[in-house]
Amino acid sequence: MRTSNMMLATIVLVFIIYTAYSFSQDDFQEIELGSTKFCMPENDLDIDVLDQSQSASQFFGNHDHNFGSVQFIIAPSLVQENINEYVIDDYGLPAVLVLNLKVASSSDINRWLSGASYSDVLRLEGDFSSSSISEDDGGLLYSVSWSSEPPPYVIWHVLNRPPAANAVVPLSLSEYYVAYCSRAGGRKGEASNCSFSEGYNDFYLTITTSMENLKIKKQLIKYSKELMGGWKRGCVGEA
Repeated sequence: MRTSNMMLATIVLVFIIYTAYSFSQDDFQEIELGSTKFCMPENDLDIDVLDQSQSASQFFGNHDHNFGSVQFIIAPSLVQENINEYVIDDYGLPAVLVLNLKVASSSDINRWLSGASYSDVLRLEGDFSSSSISEDDGGLLYSVSWSSEPPPYVIWHVLNRPPAANAVVPLSLSEYYVAYCSRAGGRKGEASNCSFSEGYNDFYLTITTSMENLKIKKQLIKYSKELMGGWKRGCVGEA
């Protein structure tokens, strides 16, 4: 009798584990990019996913997920829950946080993030020889327009130091370059989209937010990487 009870208890335990495992699988959306899997909560209304890896790999006739990209759109309210300083309203539009992951080689990532990438902006050379320049955030940031037109700019680059013809170009892009920005609605618009990039494992990570949130750029990078790390750990068997 005791053996039968133990067998019954074992069967019940296995059933509970199997049921829990099944629910955990059903409640998550699995996304594979490169050699990495991300498991997203299926019904999380604060996060939208645009998975372009599948369509790109099919187009090129390759199914190893080393093509395309994945884009995560994070609701402003969720970001603010984790970063109090995050400004959720961008002149009447929601300041969503967009994370774009692209598979890239380490050599490409290093090249894209090298200080030489935007040296023409820092040194006002080439297309930027006649750019208009303005100070933002109390003189802590410098906006360099894509053209010679005065503010408000439609397209501009943001630096953390004044551009100059004799400026020394740092080895790392992050030492002087803050973001690439554009204005929604052209010159009459007020909302903005500002993007900056980082390396994240085997990915080229591009983060997009509003101009107002560039002052907390380091916090946004940390938060974004922690968020994706959690999605990786959400996959069964993922370390």
